[in-house]
Amino acid sequence: MDDIFKQIFETADDPMVLVLEDKIVKINPAFCKASGFKEKEVIGKPFLRFIIDRPKVAEA
Repeated sequence: MDDIFKQIFETADDPMVLVLEDKIVKINPAFCKASGFKEKEVIGKPFLRFIIDRPKVAEA
């Protein structure tokens, strides 16, 4: 990750997730705080597994 992007990503107050081919490759601390998941529980898992309201997401 580019240093400035990494700094923004790591210090953002909003949850952020990087996804590649539907798999989570990186999350920030705000995501962990908001979701209650630890990074090792999330990395490599399908992104849609962590969407709470799937029908609303499908509509969008």
